Amino acid sequence: IGPRADVPEWNNQGRGSAPVDPADAADPGVWAISCFFIRAKARGRGITHRLVEGGIDFARQNGARLLEACPMDLSRDSR
Repeated sequence: IGPRADVPEWNNQGRGSAPVDPADAADPGVWAISCFFIRAKARGRGITHRLVEGGIDFARQNGARLLEACPMDLSRDSR
């Protein structure tokens, strides 16, 4: 979790994490949440929800004006 400008890979137009507005890639107030990988046995317990809540709080406390995420369900059932 941090400013988009700090992680150039997030801004690659060929990735699902690319910003909708290309100007957001250089805006220090636009932050992004990267991937969370939760083991299958630990899923369904609200872990990701708590991580996102903590990330939102962290971003707010550190001056984020906008926080983006691009959730993806890569489980077999979602394909």
